[in-house]
Amino acid sequence: RATKVFFMSKKQRSDSIKVLQLDKHKTVVLSSVFSDDTLNYISSLRQKAFLKTDSWIVSDSPQPIKGSSKAKEWCSNNNKEFEAIHGIEYKKMLEKLSQSKGLCFLPEGPDTCPRLTIEAKLLGCELELNNKVLHKGEKWFDTNDIESIESYLRNVPNVFWEEIRI
Repeated sequence: RATKVFFMSKKQRSDSIKVLQLDKHKTVVLSSVFSDDTLNYISSLRQKAFLKTDSWIVSDSPQPIKGSSKAKEWCSNNNKEFEAIHGIEYKKMLEKLSQSKGLCFLPEGPDTCPRLTIEAKLLGCELELNNKVLHKGEKWFDTNDIESIESYLRNVPNVFWEEIRI
């Protein structure tokens, strides 16, 4: 009986509508929400003349659903140097991404809209993702136009508040 139900990705919404028999007209897809401060910091890192290394980043999360072992295996099988990161300070992680060639993220289960993949994309990293990254094929993400992605993300809070007011 909710007035609005918010989702992180179109795929998450689609799957939920089928299973839960939701009224599609009461659903809204937002994505991950970033503060202006975070987007400004990411933009500032992107503007710096960092030399990208040949190293890739993989999440070293202890949660098996995050697919750390598969990502490490992909890197090894494809002769990619990589650094496994987990539990480091947020800005340090963003700095590492900004200097890395790519991000390999291969979750074992559906990950609705992982921020790590968005941050890597905004920082110019190559991405190796599987179909469990549910926002992977969405129009706003599936582009090389970083400014349009950033613009979309900056508008997400406005979409939320507009939907709440209706």
